[in-house]
Amino acid sequence: MENLTIIGWTDYDSDYPNIDFSIYPQNLIIGLLVNEIKNHNYLFSGRDHQYSDLCVPVFSNGCVLRSSMRAWGMFMALAYNDMSENNIPNYMNYYDGIENSNIPTEKADISCGEENDALPVLVGPDQSLIQETLSLGIDLITYDKAIKYMYPLYKQKLSN
Repeated sequence: MENLTIIGWTDYDSDYPNIDFSIYPQNLIIGLLVNEIKNHNYLFSGRDHQYSDLCVPVFSNGCVLRSSMRAWGMFMALAYNDMSENNIPNYMNYYDGIENSNIPTEKADISCGEENDALPVLVGPDQSLIQETLSLGIDLITYDKAIKYMYPLYKQKLSN
């Protein structure tokens, strides 16, 4: 686990499995990702993360991190220390589109890991963002591939 690194990038619909947060703590994975973004001055949106060819990080264990557009915005906000007055990442600044984006060019060249399936991962902070949005009575009108699977579950939970 200590030697886990980001070795390249792929697309959202690749066959790589998602990193397993029961093996690798979210804080470790998010820390690696934020450092990688900082070290290479990457700057791209959640939309780029889901729809561009090289915007999903591939780890040295052959797994990836797919997230919702909001969660990706949170990672970018953390990397660029873009925080609100309440010390909450300004994820919406990186959610949909970014001018002068800097997208990775290192295509991953590793065989797929075997940790879990290739369904999108919702990280803990992303779940909180979804719940916060729904609790305010705002419908999630989004193209997020990850959220569209989870949205009915959260909406049902809040209506109970």
